[in-house]
Amino acid sequence: MKIFCKLLLFCSAIFLINFVNLTEAKGMDNADKVIERYYINDKFNVKYPEFIIDDQKIGLEKVNNKVRSVADKFIKDLTKEDNLVTAQLGYDIHYFTDDICSFTINTYVYTGGAHGVSELKGYNYNIKTGEALSFIKMFDFRPSQINKNIFAKAKGDNLLLFDNFKGIEEYPENFYLLDAKTPIIIFQQYEIAPYSSGIIKVPIIEETEHI
Repeated sequence: MKIFCKLLLFCSAIFLINFVNLTEAKGMDNADKVIERYYINDKFNVKYPEFIIDDQKIGLEKVNNKVRSVADKFIKDLTKEDNLVTAQLGYDIHYFTDDICSFTINTYVYTGGAHGVSELKGYNYNIKTGEALSFIKMFDFRPSQINKNIFAKAKGDNLLLFDNFKGIEEYPENFYLLDAKTPIIIFQQYEIAPYSSGIIKVPIIEETEHI
């Protein structure tokens, strides 16, 4: 019976995600190009964007499929969690032009204990082709330049980094765009600093002294 109830909950979640009422996303210039899908119950609060596709943006179908798969997996995996108290998934669209869409998906999961777990993941796409855009394809920053920005950010914000963190050696994979020339790289909790430092977001620019 317990397994049956969990299966029923999962199926209901997927159904609601695909058929709920839609609302326009807020806080962006292209609100008419995005609708919001959501699923909410006593434990889940899931909201994610669906981008409106036209003849010039056929790549958005791939983007929508990716976002939907992230939300579906989030619900499916946590439906199996016996100790789940709350699970939240949301998003922010940071940069949206006729060529590029950059957004983040944030999650928070609490299963008891001192605190929950938060994560932030950046997604960047060519909306005409649906190609996922990597940092190294979009920018010419060297790891040494990136590291200067990281340590300048830590100094400016009084962030306590781990003693053994000496900087990155490879190009970052987790980032989003502030604008066409400014990537924001993301470090999760505990990745380069203690939990108290939170999720760290570092803008990568040429002149680090102005961070």
